[in-house]
Amino acid sequence: MVFARADWVVLEGILATVEAGIVDSGISVRPALLRGKRRPRSRVVGTPSLRVSPYDERLYRVLMNASDAAGNPAGVEIHHAELVHLVADDVEPFDAVHPETLALYRRLSRRSFVSRSH
Repeated sequence: MVFARADWVVLEGILATVEAGIVDSGISVRPALLRGKRRPRSRVVGTPSLRVSPYDERLYRVLMNASDAAGNPAGVEIHHAELVHLVADDVEPFDAVHPETLALYRRLSRRSFVSRSH
């Protein structure tokens, strides 16, 4: 069997392990950053992790929390919009994201939400 040079990284599970480690690092430092004086630095943690795993909603939740903690309501809206743009494909935007992400967004957003009946 002939593999391209980088195939072994995927086949051996190394790439997935590295990605998971980077995402976990981005998520695990969030509480410490939000407690301290360095709140805006949460963006520095979340952004590199998103480059590795752009569909991981936990990272968007980190960024929304960091924006809120920094007093940046526009940041909350921007990060939510980025996520919705990424995952919503001809679906109702609020149905495209994980319920935990939606709940956080509704809690942090300054927009008013009208309850939809199904």
